[in-house]
Amino acid sequence: MTDYKATTEQWAELRARVEALEAKYETQRLATLEWGKDVDKLMSWSDQHLQRIMKLEAAQQQPEPFDEEENDRRFKATMAAIDNATPEQIRAAAELPERNSLVERVAGAIADSEDPHELWYDDARAAIREVAAWLRQQNVGAGAAAANWLEQEAERG
Repeated sequence: MTDYKATTEQWAELRARVEALEAKYETQRLATLEWGKDVDKLMSWSDQHLQRIMKLEAAQQQPEPFDEEENDRRFKATMAAIDNATPEQIRAAAELPERNSLVERVAGAIADSEDPHELWYDDARAAIREVAAWLRQQNVGAGAAAANWLEQEAERG
């Protein structure tokens, strides 16, 4: 009986050791999982910052050196096109709305609006008439003719 009792105690001690090892293993496994999550977070954070750094570096890269002669040629061609352009071509290139009369133009400048319902036609006519009166007061030969033309435009628009 003694041998059996000693064996049972040995088995109990062995079983306790196995359970302790299993518990230690489980603790280590859980710690490793937590550590893995932390590593994943760190990797994600590092990747985000690396991408930001790469974008900043790409934005700061200097463009390829350009051909100064080609640039000068293009500039001169553009300036020649502008010098030879008609007011209609300039207006079309700038995508400005077409205005038919001086009254519409002045009203648009006063109202600062493209909506024709918001244009101030009466104020525009008054402003044009004031300019015409000023030209007449200057006693310049061409001023009277310009004043007549301005008054006609004020009535037309």
